Amino acid sequence: MRTDAPVHVWKHFLANIRLALLHALPILLIVMTAVPSFADHTACSDGLDNDQDGLIDYPKDTQCVSLEDDSEGSTGQGTFITISDGRETVKAGGSLIYQIGVISDRDDQQEVGVRFHLPHQTNFLSASHGGHVEGSYVIWDKVTVQKGTQRGLTVNLEVDPYAKDGLLIISKVEAAGESAVDTTRVSNTIVTQSPLKLSITDDHQTAEPRETLTYRVRVENIGKADRSFHLRVTMPVQLSFISADAGYEKASHTVEWRNQILAPNEEREYTFTAKIEDHLSGFFPIHTKAFILNTNERASDTTFVHIGPLEEDFGITVKADRKEVERGQNVSYDITITNRSTDLATNVNVVNALPPYTEFVSASEGGRYTGGNEVRWDAITISPKGRRMFRVTARVRSDAPIEYTLINSAEVRNHKAHATTDVVLHASNVPSRDDRDGRQSEDVLLRKTADRGEATPGDTISYTITVRNTTDRTLRDLEVADRLDAAYMTLVSGVTDAVRTGNRLTWTIDELAPNEVWQRTYSVLIAADVPSGVNLNNIVTVGGDDISSVSLTERVQTAELGVVSGLPETGAGMDQIFLGLSGLLGAAQVLLQRRKLFA
Repeated sequence: MRTDAPVHVWKHFLANIRLALLHALPILLIVMTAVPSFADHTACSDGLDNDQDGLIDYPKDTQCVSLEDDSEGSTGQGTFITISDGRETVKAGGSLIYQIGVISDRDDQQEVGVRFHLPHQTNFLSASHGGHVEGSYVIWDKVTVQKGTQRGLTVNLEVDPYAKDGLLIISKVEAAGESAVDTTRVSNTIVTQSPLKLSITDDHQTAEPRETLTYRVRVENIGKADRSFHLRVTMPVQLSFISADAGYEKASHTVEWRNQILAPNEEREYTFTAKIEDHLSGFFPIHTKAFILNTNERASDTTFVHIGPLEEDFGITVKADRKEVERGQNVSYDITITNRSTDLATNVNVVNALPPYTEFVSASEGGRYTGGNEVRWDAITISPKGRRMFRVTARVRSDAPIEYTLINSAEVRNHKAHATTDVVLHASNVPSRDDRDGRQSEDVLLRKTADRGEATPGDTISYTITVRNTTDRTLRDLEVADRLDAAYMTLVSGVTDAVRTGNRLTWTIDELAPNEVWQRTYSVLIAADVPSGVNLNNIVTVGGDDISSVSLTERVQTAELGVVSGLPETGAGMDQIFLGLSGLLGAAQVLLQRRKLFA
């Protein structure tokens, strides 16, 4: 182009260049913005729910403004804060209790400062967790928050007695760059509302950890006019919310149904489900409350978390082995504890009170005499649907009144039972030991007895195993297994039909009718080198598919045999003879000296 062209030609040329640039600019912008969108994968387009709100990526997650957002949700310290006084109106001079909740979604523990703005025309009363007033603020300097655990703070205020009707009280709390606001209006107008009847229940008295509870909240308008209300339910931190009826609002550990209306005599039920934490035990109470906002209409439900049988699952009976007893004779009481639940019962304590005018003699199964008249079995275990049997024996004192009734009582988990025996000059029903053992064995499935309670090294002992079908049906394919103490016992005889494997003897019972008895007796030799004082234990069990429901305590029995040192059958040892002669010589010397003195 010629440089000496007219001015209007130059102007036309420059205008065309500007027009071309304007047309090309959008294309350049598209290219510049499109390249990063394909190169970068931000939190709003990574296919993950980074802020754990149940929504993923743009545009489903409203926290994501566009695909170019760097993160979902808050980009600060991940701290969230709530505040509420649980009411919409308050009277002048009334009290306001603000509940502040601080929670974090960060993995690391944090310490944040919390600042509460004191509202206009209110007076500070108190604050929890060391909150203190600085000017027009309540300050908590360092509040420790952890992921998923809400930290609760409380502020107690009083409204100015001269606050005007209609005044809006605005409360604000701040923490880590986040803030929350609650509003309450001063209202001195008394409005008579149609009353509501409120109830809440989960239909449980007890529950186990990790159990899901379904709560039913029933609201009934028992007045004569329509009633509008806001229903709120507060759950303890030990419950994890799962779901609720449609139309609810969830915040922290509260569930609300707002703007509800009931006509006169109309009722409505609201339900929600929650799960108990897995670490609770020991009758921990779960208190769940329901109330109508800004009223005194409220209800509550309490469920206790407990593992294992309850008190009502236990039963106890006591039977005396005789109806009459003479002075100086023994009387035994058989105690039966029943666990009717399907749970294993542990740490069960049984206490027996012996009658007056008796002295403790013995107790089975490790029963412990504690003095006075008490015998205890502590921390015992009872299998599901099972039972345990104990025996305590006492001797009637010589000063027991004739025709006096001995009353023995036993107790387990607030259940008591008694047995009576009369003291007489001549008892008509004195059972022998064999009779007592035989009568007791009629109530048990399995029993193993030895022909003596103590043995000496080298003795031969006979054991008898008895299996009785205590059920009302025929039992088939039962297996009886007996284990010997191989270190000190040698099998002698009586096991021809048993299968022997090491120290184990096994018998098979093809069929056992109701009340039918199977019995085997065998003998063992006690080793000559067994130490004195050793207890030799033999364990016998019975098993089979037909008795899988029978208590484990009835299917296992232990026979205990004590070993003592032997004594010579006749005569006396040389040490005893020497001591006896020494005593006689000493007595003779004294007698001679006395005769000399009086001669």
